[in-house]
Amino acid sequence: TPEWSAFLTRLYMLGVKVTPWIRFLETRLDRVDVESFDLLHLAYTPSQIYYSKLKRAIDVAAVILLAPLAAPLCLLVAAYVRAVDGGPVFFRQRRCGFGDSTFEMVKFRTMVVEAGDAPARENDDRVVPALRFLRQFRLDELPQLLNILRGEMSWIGPRPVALPIARTLEGMFPQYSYRHLVRPGLTGWAQVSHGYASTTQEEAEKLAYDLYYVKQLSFDIDLLILMKTVQIILLRTGVR
Repeated sequence: TPEWSAFLTRLYMLGVKVTPWIRFLETRLDRVDVESFDLLHLAYTPSQIYYSKLKRAIDVAAVILLAPLAAPLCLLVAAYVRAVDGGPVFFRQRRCGFGDSTFEMVKFRTMVVEAGDAPARENDDRVVPALRFLRQFRLDELPQLLNILRGEMSWIGPRPVALPIARTLEGMFPQYSYRHLVRPGLTGWAQVSHGYASTTQEEAEKLAYDLYYVKQLSFDIDLLILMKTVQIILLRTGVR
């Protein structure tokens, strides 16, 4: 209002630091306010633009560097899944990716064959008990190194969501499509900050973290996510 504009002008002239309420919430909660979030809020600095271009080279280099270790480990995990539960070794699902494209994400199967497409939840009873540790240590995600190599995914970014779920959430939250402005990742800010989502409210909360990541894209936040992920996997502390 004109009254508030005049009041804020006086504060600026007096040297008082004024922070918009939404920005204040972001700095306190490390997430955005989904309802008020707009594409205009994304104003990347030159360093963010350079990093977004460099990130793809880092992804590929990391996959190549880890390939000698990951390849034999994949063979061991595949043999273990087949020996323990029989049936398919891999779980394949169409998911929504960068620029609203679609791709086939591949994981080692840890759930029963008839698990369906419903999103995973904490202490999911569809998980085969002898294969639960593969999920705990993220070994089931190893095949996604191929998705990274093909450019469909990154090491770090919003987790890719199954197509039916993504379309439903897009209908509920117009801002949902903004998370596709970056490549989906093996781990992300929502994963280390929130965890599983089984309700609409929880999905909205995860979206708030994903959009915060899209807005704050940088080497610093990627490094923080990487450290938090290692902490969760190895030390079993923090969000699971």
